Amino acid sequence: MGQNLELSFKRRRIADLAKNEKPFYIDGLNFELNNRQDLDTALEKSLKDALEEIGGASVRDSVLYYLREKYGIKLERISSNPMALVRALTDIFGVGEALVEKKMAEKFSATMNLKSSSKSLQETIKQARIESEA
Repeated sequence: MGQNLELSFKRRRIADLAKNEKPFYIDGLNFELNNRQDLDTALEKSLKDALEEIGGASVRDSVLYYLREKYGIKLERISSNPMALVRALTDIFGVGEALVEKKMAEKFSATMNLKSSSKSLQETIKQARIESEA
């Protein structure tokens, strides 16, 4: 029971520290939140740029509004569930979602200086995580 209580305390402490959104250390493990924030900021910018390139500022603003209001997509947390974004874009654009995803992956790859952008958005995010840890 003592170990469960200690584990519960650590989880609660991690959640409390995560609210500060600064790097922190527990038992020698580094929980670096800045990397996730950088990833999400780059993804958000990539989405906005891709939508604007495809349809202009009014399309960008309309789609971002629907993503937030209708689908509950939080742009500052895209990396935590990229498939939710892809599903929402598919619902909005139908088969045109592939173009949005491709443009977004290209822009994200360029921003993150990744080697290749010919992958899906989810694969591109995975590659960015791997390269940022190296």
